[in-house]
Amino acid sequence: MIDLGIDSDGIINGQVLTSDIVNVLTLDVSAKGINDLTGIEGFAALEDLNVRLNQLTTINVSNNTSLKKLDCWGNNNLSFLDLTNNTFLEVLIARATLLSTLNLSNNTSLKSLNCSFCPLASLDLSNNTDLEYLEIADTSISSIDLSNNTALTFLNCNGTNSLLSLDLSNNLQLEYLGIIGAWLDEIDLKNNTALKTLYASGNFLINIDLSSNINLEFLEITDNLLEGLDLTNNPLLKELYCGNPGQIPANEITSLDLSNNPNLEILHAENLYSLTSLNLKNGNNIILTEVYIDCLFEGYPCLLPLNCVEVDNEVAANNNHFPYIAWYIDASFVYSEDCSLSSPAFEKLTSFFVYPNPVNESLSIYTTFCNSCKVKIFSPKGKLLYNEILKASQDKIDVKQLSNGMYFIVVENEVGIKQTEKFVKK
Repeated sequence: MIDLGIDSDGIINGQVLTSDIVNVLTLDVSAKGINDLTGIEGFAALEDLNVRLNQLTTINVSNNTSLKKLDCWGNNNLSFLDLTNNTFLEVLIARATLLSTLNLSNNTSLKSLNCSFCPLASLDLSNNTDLEYLEIADTSISSIDLSNNTALTFLNCNGTNSLLSLDLSNNLQLEYLGIIGAWLDEIDLKNNTALKTLYASGNFLINIDLSSNINLEFLEITDNLLEGLDLTNNPLLKELYCGNPGQIPANEITSLDLSNNPNLEILHAENLYSLTSLNLKNGNNIILTEVYIDCLFEGYPCLLPLNCVEVDNEVAANNNHFPYIAWYIDASFVYSEDCSLSSPAFEKLTSFFVYPNPVNESLSIYTTFCNSCKVKIFSPKGKLLYNEILKASQDKIDVKQLSNGMYFIVVENEVGIKQTEKFVKK
């Protein structure tokens, strides 16, 4: 108290004059090694109490009836908290404590609650109708009723993988939603038209309907089971992360059309092994300064089956002018303003490609630049593993005998012109 300028007698004796503390509104004793809050009842007017990062096991603020904010984050042994008398409480931060139960039925003024990283199995918020901000990340909550929390704008459920479902149909003001690693197989967001930010990576979503979320600006939906992603109705989207950065074939998006997203600034779509169509012609490529679509399979570089990427300015793109010089796409492709039309460059490029890539058993080869081609397959160390003559314009090679990993396939025509592609055997 002396350090805080509250104890007027300046004597270290474990005591403080009541007159010194009775009118104190704010008290910050964070990270002081405190294990006992005896005496806190004397702070009758206290509105803001910060005791985070101490060693408290219980907190009794029953006499602090004016309390509006309580921060007890990081008291790792805190297992009991009675807030029955704190009817004016607006902010509670109880993150990283041992609270397994939390009774907030009397705290009808509560606006912000953070109880992430607590062993909570349930949470009743039916009386907290003013709640705007809620974090329950990495808890054991399996079901939560938010139907009465119509003022909610921020919800973080990241890592709460015991959630069986999440009903947000009444949360019309919701702007931020985090469900990373919640293991949900479906989420209905059609009523959440105010949503601006969605973190939904690491779930089991096969489909997601974002057609009503016209205010969406940020979307991270990596490592799901998506078969497609329609962002036609999301013209305000600025950042999109939709690949498989974990190199696990999860999202199986084959086509990505971002032509109706003129505000897009960042696109990450790693390891979409089935991606064959990419339309980035949105009329505003000048602000799309970060495109990262790499391909790795079990640590080995690979090539996506993309042959053409649609853009605003094919000349600038194919000549590596700004902003295209900063784009990275792991595929043998050309930029075009209309990928539905063939061009000499496109024909030249697509005269030889292999698919699927990665491949399990049978590798298909498409080539138009030779009638009788020599086909060789090499290991990354240059060992010749296959050497045959390809008779048709399209044929297949049995590669199931190859070990998993990356290989190089070389096709040589009758006059000695060679083309090389990489493929991955899985």
